[in-house]
Amino acid sequence: MQTIFDEQQLSNYLEDLLQKYGIIIRNDHFVYASGKHGDAYVNKDGIYLHPELINQMVTIMCFIGRNLNLKFSVVAGPALGGIPLAHNFAQQWLALFGESLKIVILEKDGEDQYVLKRGYDQIVKNQNVLLVEDILTTGKSVGLCVDTLRQHQANVVQIVNIWQRGAEIEARGVSITPLMKKVLPMYEAADCPLCKKGIPINTKLGKGAFFLKNKSL
Repeated sequence: MQTIFDEQQLSNYLEDLLQKYGIIIRNDHFVYASGKHGDAYVNKDGIYLHPELINQMVTIMCFIGRNLNLKFSVVAGPALGGIPLAHNFAQQWLALFGESLKIVILEKDGEDQYVLKRGYDQIVKNQNVLLVEDILTTGKSVGLCVDTLRQHQANVVQIVNIWQRGAEIEARGVSITPLMKKVLPMYEAADCPLCKKGIPINTKLGKGAFFLKNKSL
């Protein structure tokens, strides 16, 4: 991929920026949604408290999309984080390149399905779609989104996201371009070195409170 930026420099810059805004929290004991443990946490909900931070990241997303020479008429975002990203992306794409995009939202329906409501299914039909997302760890959610879009005859041309946190992510064969890619160490609960050291689990962020509650049953 030919780029207009140094990928490592961009990754380091964005990591420093997220840490400055308190999005990355380190040196604690967290339980993730997967059930694994680690000493760092990405509080992605905190990103959306700072519109200037979203603007900066989406601007980079737009230039990446342009640099990849992608052709699409629709930008899609999964609820919840993908909603402000998709809207901001469409606004900035119009301002930067003078091209208007339609916006669709994918809503979760249970644990293993996303759906297109409000007539969005007709908007994506036979269209090239760019999918935007914030944090990717396993790729399960974006894979489900790709499935839904394809069920409605959409062609998903690319996934652009803020941070790829997982080492290997497969999204039904669709290429993924993260602004930054950094794997955070994660451990199975039974092998967690933080647990073995007796470091208390954070119950305010992540799934720590749920983990401890189930452990006590």
